[in-house]
Amino acid sequence: MKKFTYSILISILILSFSKSNAQDNSKQLQLVKNRNITENLEEIIPKGISSKIDIFFNSIVKKEYKQAFEKLFSNSPIMQKDLEQKNILEQLKRSIELYGEVKDYEIASYAVVGKSYHRIYVIGLQEKYPTRWEFTFYNSPTLGLIISNFRFDDMTEAMFD
Repeated sequence: MKKFTYSILISILILSFSKSNAQDNSKQLQLVKNRNITENLEEIIPKGISSKIDIFFNSIVKKEYKQAFEKLFSNSPIMQKDLEQKNILEQLKRSIELYGEVKDYEIASYAVVGKSYHRIYVIGLQEKYPTRWEFTFYNSPTLGLIISNFRFDDMTEAMFD
């Protein structure tokens, strides 16, 4: 009877261990898939959008902050007011004081709804801490490619969710 009980316990342990390893392997495979997707993002993102992001971050890295936002929002109705432009520049200034200058950036994720609505998350590589930048582009029938939503913060950990 004891041998039978031990056999069952050993079988359960082996099954549990096998299942645990399968889950770990599944997680590793998912990480590999995500890494491959991330590496191919630059090929997937439409050139007009990737160009706007490149121009924006190249200006930020050069410390041409006002010009960066003027170029990004050039034909967008959401940044027509001087107060909104001032607020976003103040937010960037506080970010730089806390986390250091933006030295580079990495595209983190890309999503599209239909053909006209695109969202891109970018990791801003600042000296002390990374920041999360969210860009939502709309391909307007009358205005062309415009920013319809923009924000940045220090919630980079949320990008893993």
